[in-house]
Amino acid sequence: MAEKKFSGRTFRTAPLLATQAIVLQARIMSAAGPALSRLGEVFAGMGKDASDEQKARANGAAIDAFASIFATVAPHDLAALIKDVVETTQIQRPTGYEGVDMDGDFPPEHMQDLYPVAVWALREQFGPFFSELLANGSLAKLARG
Repeated sequence: MAEKKFSGRTFRTAPLLATQAIVLQARIMSAAGPALSRLGEVFAGMGKDASDEQKARANGAAIDAFASIFATVAPHDLAALIKDVVETTQIQRPTGYEGVDMDGDFPPEHMQDLYPVAVWALREQFGPFFSELLANGSLAKLARG
């Protein structure tokens, strides 16, 4: 189970069940379309051993990928996908961890954390999946169609 702080709030995520993971992966792959070519850079900066330069490149690639997705996916579909991604996480409250509610846990004063939490959750949930695709060349084939 991975944990990370965003603006002083602690989030954690645990691996999804196989069916949930497959459905979410398919939705992400469908939405990502042209952004698939940037996933290598995004996931290259996710490891604990990644250099500051790799992390910076990964963050830039993630922003570019999000921009591409925003340009091609219907707004309500994109909102639903991001909601489902961030709601794979839990947030630490005074009484313990509880499931994230996108609208309740990302009000205007925490809106700046929404996309970073989504990207972190994706890296934690699917980093090994996408890394394997990158390693064996399958992701390039998917990106070309």
